[in-house]
Amino acid sequence: MTSFSNWLDQVVSVASYNLRTIPERRGAAFTSAIGIAGVVGVLVGVLAIAEASASP
Repeated sequence: MTSFSNWLDQVVSVASYNLRTIPERRGAAFTSAIGIAGVVGVLVGVLAIAEASASP
């Protein structure tokens, strides 16, 4: 039972740390979201071009 207690303590510790540092990570999270949106946009564009060129 000690290993489960140790695991639970680690989960609580990491979760609380992540919640405490949200304000510090706001810029990084925003930048990541913009980057992912850009990649999705490029992928949609490439797929649209491929679909248009495959149509008769």
